[in-house]
Amino acid sequence: MARGEYFNFKTLEDLAARVTALKLGGAIGFTEPAGGSAAAAWPALAAPVQTGPFMLANRFVTHPMEGWDGDPVTGAPTADLYRRWERMGESGCALVWGVEALAVDFPFRANKNQVVMVAANTGPIAEGIARMRAAHRRAFGPGARLVIGAQLTCSGRYSYGRPAGSPLALVYHHPELDRRLGAGPDTPLMTDAQMEGVVEQYAAAARVAREAGFDFLDLKACHRYWVNETLAAKTRPGPY
Repeated sequence: MARGEYFNFKTLEDLAARVTALKLGGAIGFTEPAGGSAAAAWPALAAPVQTGPFMLANRFVTHPMEGWDGDPVTGAPTADLYRRWERMGESGCALVWGVEALAVDFPFRANKNQVVMVAANTGPIAEGIARMRAAHRRAFGPGARLVIGAQLTCSGRYSYGRPAGSPLALVYHHPELDRRLGAGPDTPLMTDAQMEGVVEQYAAAARVAREAGFDFLDLKACHRYWVNETLAAKTRPGPY
């Protein structure tokens, strides 16, 4: 495989041919229904399935990344974001897991164009959800049901939106991670009261998500963002 090689497979046959050319057939196999083509396998993925409280129309799920196309001032969706969400609705997936990472408040965005899940944006976000569901019904019939989740995030030490000169949102000291941000052993940690304030912001964002029409919540816990770092704070004193 060439360094920097891009893949653009249109069919399963294209993919299988490339696997063969790379001599990876022993490691990557393909299963086809007996007596039929690979296309005959798709009905299994198109069958309904019950997952938790949701009956999904098929087994296709998308977990999209944010497009960094929210309004930098209000944190609300923009025309570009609405267009993306409508395309998600048209995709055929019965479950949209997370839509994108939505910041619980302005200081905790990872990017200045991240959508912010605050009360002032309830209406604009609800419009995006309504457009996504409408696009799904147009594509798959008036009875088509789309399950949509909201992924809530606080970027913690990597937050973009904290005021200049304010302390980093450090939950505990990690020598390597601190060094990357120019912090050190004397850089203050978030207080327990500040930690509790973030929890309250998550609760407020969850309320906005419910009112906007999301079906469930997902809490982003990776990249050493706030939830991930809190779970790893073994050396932090006190309740957190």
